[in-house]
Amino acid sequence: MLKSKTWVITAVIALMAVQLIQIVAVVHGESLTFDEDNHMYAGYRMWKNGDYGLNPEHPPLVKLLATLPVLGENLWVPPLKGIFFKGEAYSGGEEWLARNDGGSQRLVFRMRMAAALLAIALSLVVFFSTREWFGTTAALVALTLVVFDPNILAHSGLVTTDVGATLFFLATLYAFYRYVKQPTLLRLAIAGIVFGLLLATKHSGVLLGPMLAVLVCWEIAVAAKGTRLRTAMRLGGSLAAMVLLAVGVLWAFYGFRYAARPAGLQLIPSLAEYSQDLKPFDRGLIWWMAHLHLLPESYLMGMVDIRVFAKFFTTFILGNWYPHGVWWYFPVTISIKTTLGLIGLVLLAGFAIVTHKLGKGPNHSRALVYVLFVWIAYLATAGINGLNIGVRHVLPLYALAAVLAGALARHSAPGSALTMRGVLAARPSLYALRDELARIPAPLLLLAGDEDDSCLDVALMLKRTIPSAGLAVLPRTGHRAHREAGGTAPVQRGGGPFPRRRRAGSLAAAGSAVAVRLDHGSTGGPGHRGLRRTVSAMRSSPRQPCRPGGTG
Repeated sequence: MLKSKTWVITAVIALMAVQLIQIVAVVHGESLTFDEDNHMYAGYRMWKNGDYGLNPEHPPLVKLLATLPVLGENLWVPPLKGIFFKGEAYSGGEEWLARNDGGSQRLVFRMRMAAALLAIALSLVVFFSTREWFGTTAALVALTLVVFDPNILAHSGLVTTDVGATLFFLATLYAFYRYVKQPTLLRLAIAGIVFGLLLATKHSGVLLGPMLAVLVCWEIAVAAKGTRLRTAMRLGGSLAAMVLLAVGVLWAFYGFRYAARPAGLQLIPSLAEYSQDLKPFDRGLIWWMAHLHLLPESYLMGMVDIRVFAKFFTTFILGNWYPHGVWWYFPVTISIKTTLGLIGLVLLAGFAIVTHKLGKGPNHSRALVYVLFVWIAYLATAGINGLNIGVRHVLPLYALAAVLAGALARHSAPGSALTMRGVLAARPSLYALRDELARIPAPLLLLAGDEDDSCLDVALMLKRTIPSAGLAVLPRTGHRAHREAGGTAPVQRGGGPFPRRRRAGSLAAAGSAVAVRLDHGSTGGPGHRGLRRTVSAMRSSPRQPCRPGGTG
């Protein structure tokens, strides 16, 4: 086990090192994109002047992160021209970078490497989310795909919002999944904070809110009939709390200040003027939020900018120009720019899902529903918004595709069949040990989770068979309870069911009460083999009476 864990850690570190080397090569090899100097300049002014109106078309997180390494520099800042905010940001950014960095690219390298931290974090989120959903092997496959994916790599060293949005998109989905699976205040807080980081990275992050609402509806629909109302109230309230916390995080990135620009400066044009080109409903919604100060002015200005500029974007694809967006742009672009290996793996994963070879078990099924639904919903939304300007706008799809492709490594049906026939079939069932179990003299405490159906059946059988057995059913707990210990552990009398572990062989000498964590259902398995050895040891031990108040 230790060697296996060490190997996994070594593999992850090696892949992350390879990713970092590739990013450094990309940073040195790529010239500035058309909007990077704009983002860099805007981020620097945010830190130094609290000016969030210079580049309101994007939230501040990536810009603030990228410019952290240059805050100690005494950089020249061009005077404001008092023109349209886009022109101010683009021309000012070009002058600022040319004057302070020239041809050395020293500052550019530092700012790009700071932004590259988001790509490293993305790889880690892909690994940990896939590991929880589909296992360690699947996680290593997904991590490898992300590290070497050319589309993700191409944007990993850029001071743009796409990799950051991909990171926090997947992280929010993963955090919400973890909360739904095992609700705690800490997990809800983490989900809300990560969602806030997504909102502070890119405006399209708001799309995840309605997607999570649909997933809540699905959770309600698949809940047991008697629990649907309680599930609806819990998840609905939790999602609302998560959104409120996310909005609070967003406000923090704007210094909890509504005004986009510091005292004495105004947005050019104003929010009211710029939103005149919107449809009446959209314009009214923006004005309502502005009037109540529900969101920062700069953030609202960015939302308006997306809608306004979508009207003027044309589409070029397959050698043709279109004066508007086309719904099939992203499916075609993805098919052209995605590696054949990733396409093939995703298609295989789809086939495995359709043929029910992938996604067995409640947790695996939930993970697949979450990933597949968000993947399809995001692609559909991208197809109708009209901004057909590059595959970077659907970069979250590549992270989700890596997760799906990695899921193929989770399970081998032939391997399971061989294991069942060659190993498990040779072991006796617990039901065949009833006579031996009935003669156990020592008190037992059986532990089982209320969501682990196969182990619940065995637990009830043991409770009825062993005269001195007690059964503790842990609420909202699945098979994880049985991974905490291998088979059995002694129970301290008077000390509760959370003792130090002791080998099963020591039970005969100790004569202690025993807590048995059931494992692997009602047929053979490691837990049952350990239990059989324990049964023999306990039968030979004298029965020890429990003290008053003790566990027995």
